[in-house]
Amino acid sequence: MAIAYFDCFSGISGDMVVGALVDLGCPLSFLQENLASLPLGACVLTASRQQQASLTGTRFLVDQAHPDKTERTFRDIQQIIAASSLPGIVKEQALQVFHCLAEAEARIHDQPIEDVHFHEIGATDTIVDVTASLLGIHYLDIKRVFSSPLPLGSGFVRCRHGLLPVPAPATLEILKSVPVYAGDSGFELVTPTGAAIAVTLAERFGSMPPLRIKSVGYGVGERVTGEKPNLLRVLLGTSTEAITEETLIVIETALDDLNPEIYQHVMDLLFQHGALDVFLIPVYMKKNRPGTLLRVIAHERDLTVLSSTIFQETSTLGLRYCRVDRLRVHRESEFLETPWGTVRVKISIDPEGKRFVSPEYEDCRRIAREQGIPLKRIYQEIVRRSPD
Repeated sequence: MAIAYFDCFSGISGDMVVGALVDLGCPLSFLQENLASLPLGACVLTASRQQQASLTGTRFLVDQAHPDKTERTFRDIQQIIAASSLPGIVKEQALQVFHCLAEAEARIHDQPIEDVHFHEIGATDTIVDVTASLLGIHYLDIKRVFSSPLPLGSGFVRCRHGLLPVPAPATLEILKSVPVYAGDSGFELVTPTGAAIAVTLAERFGSMPPLRIKSVGYGVGERVTGEKPNLLRVLLGTSTEAITEETLIVIETALDDLNPEIYQHVMDLLFQHGALDVFLIPVYMKKNRPGTLLRVIAHERDLTVLSSTIFQETSTLGLRYCRVDRLRVHRESEFLETPWGTVRVKISIDPEGKRFVSPEYEDCRRIAREQGIPLKRIYQEIVRRSPD
């Protein structure tokens, strides 16, 4: 399982994230092909190698024939993303990033989220930076993201609202509860877009988790700072821990008036939107009415989209959620060649280093149906062929 660590020693911005992911191997052609489906004005993406203070990285730029000065609302951006043919997970995460930005702007300006007008944040290059960042995460198959504490910088930054102190008010709103430090740069280090991407993706902000590093990418920022490189460093690797501790959330609600036929549809949607597990538990409610407890386990970053799905698709009037700690053994996915084609298998490794193989049910079921072979025989054959 691929893990990324954002080493934000010079801050983070949307274009720096994209640059680092391209540096790690995400092809620019993949980004261009997918981003072409966004209903935006014509723009050209470039990725060039640049050096800063003896370190070389990738500078990502969005060139527009006619610079976009459109002030879009959160509703506008929702429609733009929905109208694209981006992968489903990329759409969901992009909406989470912009929802994070919209919430911050709404609190600052005391407006409903849907009516918030993005200025710089609503421009074409920002929309591209956000979606390209998430496409890069998707292409590199990064399953977990961690980040260092964020340096906020100091001084002032000029924007549509005039001259604002650094960190910008929106950045501060987004980074509430996130470990940060001031720094003495004299300029902005963390942009609102960079902050929203980091908060949406990162499970934890702090020291780097134990990693087996496979590659390192550098994303070059716009500002040339002299002796100190203005780069975002992203380390890509796999976990070396036999047992991993992580914090998740549990969302639940009790239902006694929902058509039972709808539960499977709700469960499928929740898994599509990032749920790690979904339970349907028979319960007896007040007045001894039989009901169903819907319980969802997920990463905290997916709380908004999962709770919205439950409200939209069920009859509930309220949800409960809490944070829980989880211990899990190391696991990863592999592809195994069989007489019937390629099958995905899940590999788990216990604290003593012993491997356990679990074939992917959907792949095995497909083969059983196509070949007319008993499902248990397929399972047995795949386990037998799996390396120790």
